[in-house]
Amino acid sequence: MVLIGGQHGLSAASVEGALKVWYPVTLTFTGKQASETEATFRDHRLDVTFSKGDKSLRVPGYFAADGNAAETSATNGNKWRVKFTPNEAGEWTYSVSFREGPEIAAPADSSPTAGKSAGAPDGENGSFIVKAADPDAPGLYGQGNLAYVGEHYLQFQGSKQWFVKAGPVSPEDFSATRILMAPLTI
Repeated sequence: MVLIGGQHGLSAASVEGALKVWYPVTLTFTGKQASETEATFRDHRLDVTFSKGDKSLRVPGYFAADGNAAETSATNGNKWRVKFTPNEAGEWTYSVSFREGPEIAAPADSSPTAGKSAGAPDGENGSFIVKAADPDAPGLYGQGNLAYVGEHYLQFQGSKQWFVKAGPVSPEDFSATRILMAPLTI
């Protein structure tokens, strides 16, 4: 776990993950105390904007109870979390928008300043360094996310290999059986 400093006396975000391209990065913030009620999910919105150079991606976050609810079965706490998969090595910065208001989770106004501040971590900024991907890593970790590039097949963003789905369940089936996935080298 890495702690990255915030600003204006706000608590730092906990940054977890391999910090490599194509690997998920999880930021956990200490914020408003809440519980798993309709109002918590409906009337709060956490958005984190990740930036690198001229690229900028806004990622929605979520209420995470005590931050370990899978183990503790907690239904209340003050942890708020976002997951992000960087697609490029280098320094990524983030800025947090944590807002509250009636039905702000699905607002007509998706502006980062809609509603009113829900307190910390609203306005927090930070950064972390992402290392290059390991091309020998399995699956998406080594080859990158799949993307539609205007061709018949999807393409891995990192390796630029084509993705071909083949086998007895191709193209898909309704019984949710596994499919064979293999990159195609041309």
